[in-house]
Amino acid sequence: MEFHFLHDNALLEIFERHSFLFKKKLVYSKMRNFIGFKWIAEHTGIAPSQPFSVGSQLGRSRRTVVTGNTREETYPPGARPHATIPAHLTFAFKHETINLEFLARLCAGASDSRTVGP
Repeated sequence: MEFHFLHDNALLEIFERHSFLFKKKLVYSKMRNFIGFKWIAEHTGIAPSQPFSVGSQLGRSRRTVVTGNTREETYPPGARPHATIPAHLTFAFKHETINLEFLARLCAGASDSRTVGP
């Protein structure tokens, strides 16, 4: 199944243009090797109201573990996206379940940061 978002990459372009808004929210701590939506959540401090149904992380080899309604995906190190929100969004759109509630919180965080100021 293919998804087309806002004229192809419009959402990614919005985050690329406004990525500076998230820099002040970066959380530097001992983080796991999450990628995709979990990486974005950790680096922006924005948490979803429900746990992600798919969690992606880096490991030694490709592996899938299904537990109840959740799926943990492990990818080899070569699958690591660049350390930017647009790169991790691209990864999440391709490999994870789209979480509209989290995307709404992420967009609201971008607009809140813009109105508050630097």
